[in-house]
Order: sequence, then structure tokens, then C-alpha cells
Amino acid sequence: WDPEDAAEQGRLIRLQATISKGPEDNYYAHPIEGVIITVELDSMKVVKIEDHGVVPVPERAGNYTTSSIAKSDNVPYFPEGTRKDLKPISITQPNGVSFQVTGHEVSWQKWRFRVGFTP
Repeated sequence: WDPEDAAEQGRLIRLQATISKGPEDNYYAHPIEGVIITVELDSMKVVKIEDHGVVPVPERAGNYTTSSIAKSDNVPYFPEGTRKDLKPISITQPNGVSFQVTGHEVSWQKWRFRVGFTP
């Protein structure tokens, strides 16, 4: 990976492949180790696929939902479920918010950023 040598190739990003076993599955729980995809972001084209051989994909769940953590085949495993000793937190802004959300863009003072989630 040579960013200086690859500058003329465009904006590149390297992605690691994963397997999702359901809509609430932890994205990082089942990586496909050794498979790396390079994408040029301006054209959204795959420019390189690396396959460094077969590595077993972890089978155990690694989910953090309330229903998942009480299952014995999940890591982390908390048989008692979530903690019961936490007091509720209440955040209020009596004068209104100082930020604005337009679609995926959040504007706050002199800052602007986008938020997105990919299932």
C-alpha cells in the first residue's frame, strides 16, 4: 500500500470482507480474513481483490443486543442480561437544539458532517 505512488490512481479505500448472519449481527464478528478489496471512490469501481488463502471464519456470535448477550453461544455472554442497577439518564435542551439535521448531514456551529449506516 503506497499512497504516494498510488495518488494518480484516485481516491482508494481498502475494505475487509465480512459475513453477516442477520440484520442485528455485529459487522466485525465474522471477518473473512485475507480477502481485501480496493475500491476507487470517485468511480466506485473495484480496482483490486486480494485473496491470501483460506482462513476459517469465526462462527460464534459477537453481538451486543439485549437479547443476544444472554445467549450462551454469544461472546460476550452475560447470563443475567443487562445491568439492572443503572439509573436513567435524561438529556434536555430547554432552549432548543443548536444543531440542524438535514437528511444525513448534521450542521453544528461551523462544522458539517454526514452520518450513515450500512446494514
